[in-house]
Amino acid sequence: MWVARCHTWSALGVVGAKVEEVLLKRLVVLSVPGSLLAVALGCSENTIVEKNEPVDPLSDQADPCITVDPTRVDFDPIRVSEDPAATAVVSVSNTCEGDLEIYALSVADVSAPFSVGSIGSVLLPQGSTTDFTITFDPKTSSTYTTEVLVDSNDPATPTAVVVVTGEGIAPIIDVSPDEYDFGSPYIGCVASQTYEISNIGNAPLMVEEFQFATPSAVDLEFRHDLTLPLEIAPEASAEVYVDYHPLDDFTDEAFLTVLSNDPFTPSYLVTATGSAGEYGDNLDVYEQPIKAATDVLFTLDRSCSMSEDLENVAANFATFINALSGVDADFHVAAAVDDSGCIRGADPYIDNTFNGADAVAAFETMANIYGSYGSNTERGFALAEAALSAGNVGPGGCNEGFYREDAYLAIVAVSDEPEQSPNPWTFYVGLWQSMKDDPEEFIYHAVAGDYPSGCGTADPGTGYYEATVATGGVFLSICADDWAAHLEVLAASSIAQKTSFGLTQPPVPDTIEVAIDGIDTTAGWVYDPKGNSVVFNIESIPPGGSTIEIEYQLLPPCDG
Repeated sequence: MWVARCHTWSALGVVGAKVEEVLLKRLVVLSVPGSLLAVALGCSENTIVEKNEPVDPLSDQADPCITVDPTRVDFDPIRVSEDPAATAVVSVSNTCEGDLEIYALSVADVSAPFSVGSIGSVLLPQGSTTDFTITFDPKTSSTYTTEVLVDSNDPATPTAVVVVTGEGIAPIIDVSPDEYDFGSPYIGCVASQTYEISNIGNAPLMVEEFQFATPSAVDLEFRHDLTLPLEIAPEASAEVYVDYHPLDDFTDEAFLTVLSNDPFTPSYLVTATGSAGEYGDNLDVYEQPIKAATDVLFTLDRSCSMSEDLENVAANFATFINALSGVDADFHVAAAVDDSGCIRGADPYIDNTFNGADAVAAFETMANIYGSYGSNTERGFALAEAALSAGNVGPGGCNEGFYREDAYLAIVAVSDEPEQSPNPWTFYVGLWQSMKDDPEEFIYHAVAGDYPSGCGTADPGTGYYEATVATGGVFLSICADDWAAHLEVLAASSIAQKTSFGLTQPPVPDTIEVAIDGIDTTAGWVYDPKGNSVVFNIESIPPGGSTIEIEYQLLPPCDG
């Protein structure tokens, strides 16, 4: 646009018309891309001055108006990892004269599982419409609400808003605690921690597998009583456990992984740690006798039902003698079957001077398997009482030489009936213990009917069973097939050479270490918690004259 500025003129009329003519002749229109410039004319007494000023090309244009449809999108619930993502279409229109420019599309909450696609056109003349998409793709269980923002050059509504909502349907696993420290208990104390597996989602949680890993497999143990796969409903839970029973003062650590159908956390890891300390340790030292004496007396029930069992005893008696000879024991072995208690045959006992065949022959004579029997045949206690009576074992007695006062005494009863002697078992056990300076030098064993219900055709061996328990003897089933093994066990349990070594203090069982003559021995023995002793099997009995060292951690007082 032209702007004319006229200064004071000294003459008007013709002069004024002349000026107008001159101005018209000098009128020049300048065009500049993107804008229009006006040339300003300045009037003075002598000259006309031109001036250029920029002008906004849109200053005379109308404004655009943005409209979005719909202004709210409510997606249906989606089952995570099962249903596909959902998509909605939103239209954008320009309802006014000015051109609408779309600057940007965005989601207000970037953490929400909504995304927007590209828009069809970013420049919309009046009456035009374009589209874009909104996608809902949840990865876990939750309810989501946010806004999709459409930025444009609409001066009245620079940001149009589309409200979006949606819900993800899925299980969510939570394990509490996810870290646990047992602290520093004493070695030998046992602690347990419960881990609660919860479903805080809105769909069933399926626990598929537990994976437990630890370099301290003896110290840390995982346990549960659940059946897998396990379904846990929303807001429900299940429990598993980690037990800590430390055996050393090293730091222990374990890792428990719970595998489930949680789509966001299919593998959930929890940990357990602990570092125990020593309460104290102890060393017990024993000497195995070089060649101690042992007297073994069998009492045999020869009633009609026992013929097959006695044949088994006789047939496998060589195993018994060989076991005794194998440990170089100084033994006397005999069998009592008659009411008088007198040992049958020319030999009052079998010892280590007998060869195998002679020992078996002598035992068969003593047993008199197919001979007649008296009233005491089912009274094992009464038979032994008679055999060991002072008149029988003393000078001139029928059993002179069998019993030795300084020898270890073992009685072995074999019967398929309960013990039926006139006095209670306590009377007889006390009688035989009184024959020794040390009651522990007497032991009672039995091969009888299973206690307390019996077995096969055998009634329970009551009376015999109580005597074995009271003296630390062995009670074996008469219904078993392997009599050789029975006699081997009886031999090992009857010799004066020690098979059992009592500990002077309560131990942490898994810390027990055994050495024979300075050599560590990890096999051939077990810890017997009832007797608080280390017991060797027959193949591993420490030889005569050897030194047995048993070292262990002391069992501490544990809280709870």
